[in-house]
Amino acid sequence: MESKPFTLQQASAIVKDFSYLVGKPFGESDEVTIQNILVAPFDAENKDVFVKNYKKFGSRPDELDGYVGHFYDVLVVARGDAAENKIEYDHIRSYARGHNYPYVFPEYPFN
Repeated sequence: MESKPFTLQQASAIVKDFSYLVGKPFGESDEVTIQNILVAPFDAENKDVFVKNYKKFGSRPDELDGYVGHFYDVLVVARGDAAENKIEYDHIRSYARGHNYPYVFPEYPFN
């Protein structure tokens, strides 16, 4: 299944709906826990910059500053050993499907 974008309003609502996941295991191991559910740019280039900045600076209120696009994604972000400074993430649709979370994701209004 291909990933589809969200509007900023849709992505923000999804973040609220999945915020209960913060602090839970990301996968099979309890060593990697979900640190945040974040609105991110949808396109690969801007998403890569976003993830690199998140790794370097952590979550900030201005994390989308400078992004002028209209397509957004929601990421489930996890971190294990802080000494390694390694983060893992998955797209919300993929994560929900892989963990059997029943959720009806909104469609971008202009798909």
